[in-house]
Amino acid sequence: MRRTALKRVKVISRGQVQQVPAQSQNRGPGNSTGDG
Repeated sequence: MRRTALKRVKVISRGQVQQVPAQSQNRGPGNSTGDG
């Protein structure tokens, strides 16, 4: 189960990395709070 969670985290990380900059321009402070 632990391995599955790690693999999922990596996949999500890649998807977020690309969306982070796109959403950052739309709402900078809003994203910061969620990432905090």
